[in-house]
Formats: sequence, structure tokens, C-alpha cells
Amino acid sequence: MTTEMTRGWMETANAVNSRVIGIFSTQPTISGKKYSIRGTQTQTLQEVWEFDDALLTIPLNVSRINQVYAIYGGFTDGTIWYPLPYVDPVPGNQVGVTVLCAVPVSHISIIKGGTAPAITQGIIIMEWS
Repeated sequence: MTTEMTRGWMETANAVNSRVIGIFSTQPTISGKKYSIRGTQTQTLQEVWEFDDALLTIPLNVSRINQVYAIYGGFTDGTIWYPLPYVDPVPGNQVGVTVLCAVPVSHISIIKGGTAPAITQGIIIMEWS
């Protein structure tokens, strides 16, 4: 009975600790997500960055990125909110995101097509290990 009770508490504790943590900070924060890559479980970090048309290249203060798992966000032109990355049937309206992971300079780039909406405010969320 003691063994089964202990096992039950361990399973409950692991389930609670494996949840996604709803803290989206401008500092690297443990996301609560774990990915099993090549047989190794990896704890992920997440961080949020703000941007607009004046700041389309965001320097990263991250010393090392092994793997990027997700990059997403949204932006507005002051009237309409768009998802990031933004895909439009009109080729020049696209807005994409890339991450350069190089030492000593790492950064996030927002790439806009020539007729893409103006960006007055936006956020990017990146999850990595």
C-alpha cells in the first residue's frame, strides 16, 4: 500500500510540474514544456520581446541557443491585429520572423514585404533550449 501511495503522489506531482507556466516575461523564463529530442528530455525557456517598425531587428541577450521550438506573436497597424508570422495571398504583404543564433551577435529579425502593413506595436514570443 505504501508503494502504491508513493507512486500515486509522484505521478500527481509530475503531472502538476509538467504544465505550461503562464508567465510571459521579458526575461528568460522556464516555460514548463519539455521536448524529447533524440531520447533526451529538454526543459524549454521562453521570452517576450516588443517591437514596431522602428525596431525590426531585436538583439538577443541569450548566451546559447541549442534549439528553437516556437516563434510566434502578433502585431497591429493601429486598426487591425495580425498574427506573426503573417501570411497574405498578396506576395508583398507578408511579414516573417527569423532568429540568427551566432556568437557574439544573435538577434530576431522581422522581415516585411514592400506592401506589408505598418507595425505600430507588436510582440514576439520565442521558446528555446
